[in-house]
Amino acid sequence: MERMQVNTRLPDDTFEDAFDIYLSGRKVELRYHRPKDRLGSISLFVPDQKSDISNGLATNRPPAVP
Repeated sequence: MERMQVNTRLPDDTFEDAFDIYLSGRKVELRYHRPKDRLGSISLFVPDQKSDISNGLATNRPPAVP
């Protein structure tokens, strides 16, 4: 199998604990939950939809943040 050359770039924005962004006027809250069994976990919460996405699993409840 031939290896492909992939160009990577560093992110424009980074965060340590929390970061809020707006997508099409909708607030999306990103939260970092420190390394556990992997390198780390970031959850996304959309307050006006009460939708939580963490580790690829979507739910209809706020993230459990200590």
